[in-house]
Amino acid sequence: SVSSWSRTAKSIIDEAEKLYQGNSSRSTITMKIVTDDYERSLSLEAITDGDDLAHFRILSPKKDRGIATLMRFKEMWNFLPKIDRVIKVPPSMMMSSWMGSDFTNDDLVKQTELVEEYDLSLSDKGEFYIITLTPKSMTVTVWGKIEYHILKDPLIPIRQIFYDEKEIAIRQLEFLEPKIFD
Repeated sequence: SVSSWSRTAKSIIDEAEKLYQGNSSRSTITMKIVTDDYERSLSLEAITDGDDLAHFRILSPKKDRGIATLMRFKEMWNFLPKIDRVIKVPPSMMMSSWMGSDFTNDDLVKQTELVEEYDLSLSDKGEFYIITLTPKSMTVTVWGKIEYHILKDPLIPIRQIFYDEKEIAIRQLEFLEPKIFD
């Protein structure tokens, strides 16, 4: 049976994710990719319909313009305009980097399965919650744990920190400059 803490943690994550995903969405996103060797920015258009359908199209830089990724349930395809081909992403490539970022193809496909694939624990930190997600024994993942920081009022996500199996923070996703839309 699921404890009331886990049920509360699940409902908090579900509510917070619905805020920025909704039933469907269309957004323009700028992603900055910074490594020890280089830094670059990608501008992309993202369209989602429910949890299982998404389309991402690179708008800039010019050399990547038109590259598109289609996610349909657990499957992915990439369109490469330079060769005018659609390529299915095989299961062996799901853990590969998406567009040179810290996101993997698998991250895009499994984004909404966090509460199903991980055990949850909730910490109340005053102004915000920290929900720690630890992979279940059957979960295939590179993450040892994920910390999800959620502001209480308003209930919005503020940060996700991804740790490896040695509990070293590898990746951080921050939600900045929240705005109210009609």
